[in-house]
Amino acid sequence: MRIRIRLVTTLSLASAILAVATALSPQWIEAVFGVDPDNGNGFIEWGVVFVLAVFAVTAGVWVQHARGRLAVGDIDA
Repeated sequence: MRIRIRLVTTLSLASAILAVATALSPQWIEAVFGVDPDNGNGFIEWGVVFVLAVFAVTAGVWVQHARGRLAVGDIDA
C-alpha cells in the first residue's frame, strides 16, 4: 500500500505541475505534438488544464485518505 501511495502522490504532483505549466504556456502542446486541433482558440489547452487539475486534486484527496487509514491501521502496509 505504501508503494501505491507514493505512486499516486507522484502522479498527482506531476499532474499539478503539468496543469500549471499548461495554464502558463499552453503552446507547449502544439510544439510537442505538432498539431493545433482547436485552431488556436485555446479550448483544448484549457480542457487539458481542467482534467489535469481535477486528477491532481482527486488523487491528492485519495492519498490523504489512504495515509489516514494507514496510520489508524485500517489497511495493511
